[in-house]
Amino acid sequence: MVDSFYGLTDVKGRYVLWTDVKGRYVLWTDVKGGFVLWTEVKGGSVLWTDVKGGSVLWTDVEGGFVLWTDVKGGFVLRTDVKGGFVLRTDVKSGFVLCTDVKGGFVLWTDVKSGFVLWTDVKGGFVLWTGVKGGFVLWTGVKGGFVLWTDVKGRCLLWTDVKGGFVLWTDVKSGFVLWTDVKGGFVLWTDVKSGFVLRTDVKGRYVLWTDVKGGFVLWTDVNGRYVLWTDVKGGFVLWTDVKGGFVLWTDVKGGSVLWTDVKGGFVLWTDVKSGFVLWTDVKGGFVLWTDVEGGLVLWTDVKGGFVLRTDVKGGFVLRTDVKGGFVLWTDVKGGFVLWTDVKGRFVLWTDVKGGFVLWTDVKGGFVLWTGVKGGFVLWTGVKGGFVLWTGVKGGFVLWTDVKG
Repeated sequence: MVDSFYGLTDVKGRYVLWTDVKGRYVLWTDVKGGFVLWTEVKGGSVLWTDVKGGSVLWTDVEGGFVLWTDVKGGFVLRTDVKGGFVLRTDVKSGFVLCTDVKGGFVLWTDVKSGFVLWTDVKGGFVLWTGVKGGFVLWTGVKGGFVLWTDVKGRCLLWTDVKGGFVLWTDVKSGFVLWTDVKGGFVLWTDVKSGFVLRTDVKGRYVLWTDVKGGFVLWTDVNGRYVLWTDVKGGFVLWTDVKGGFVLWTDVKGGSVLWTDVKGGFVLWTDVKSGFVLWTDVKGGFVLWTDVEGGLVLWTDVKGGFVLRTDVKGGFVLRTDVKGGFVLWTDVKGGFVLWTDVKGRFVLWTDVKGGFVLWTDVKGGFVLWTGVKGGFVLWTGVKGGFVLWTGVKGGFVLWTDVKG
């Protein structure tokens, strides 16, 4: 027994030294210093306990790790040299740090703040989870993307650097934003307000849909047209810059407006009031149709005439500005009025009354025929005579004023 171990006790210094030569370990206890040192040569480990400082150090030389426990500080440090990682646990602050040198990652857990950080150097990504904050951040360096999820805010951000797009979803505010850098478009959806915005930078168009407002706006910069649809208002506006026209349809109001800038005309149709307005700037005419009022107005600026038809009133009015005449026909009254401004004569026919009145201002005569009365009156102002024939009475009256 004496050969196998050696023990030394110092009562005043209050330490004990114990050596086992065969087992090749040493136990050292220092009562005043408050620590214990244990060394095992064969196992290649060292155990150090500091009672006052409250720490424990354990080293395993063959296994290649070190375990350090700090009771007062409240943490544990473990290093594995062969495995290539470091594990550190802090009880007071409530986190764990693990580093894997060979695997190339780091895991950090913070219990109090409630997050986890994971870094993979080889894979090239970072995963960050905040339990209390309620979010997850994932970064893939090699894949070139970032994924961010906020559980409390209920939003998601996804960025793909290589693909060149960004996707952002916000559940609370109710929108989605998608940006494709390579494709050159942006898609924005707002669920609460109920609209969608899509922009194509390369194609240079914009599509805007408002579900609550009930309209759609589409702009094509290349084609240079705009399409606007208002579901609630019930109209459609279409503008084609290249074709040079505008189409406006009002479903509730029941009208259609069509403007062709190149063709130079405007077409307006009002279904409820029942009229059509057509203007041809190049041809120089206007056509107006009123279905309820029963009239048609036609104006030819180049030809210089106006045609007006009143179906309910039963008349037709035609004015020829260049020819200088007016033609008026009254279907219900049964007469026709024709005026030639340049020739300065008037022709009046009354179908119901049965007479015809013809006046020639230049020739200076008037012809009046009464069909029902059976007479004819002719007056020649310049010749100075009057001819009156009474068919029913059977007489003829001729007066020569000059003779």
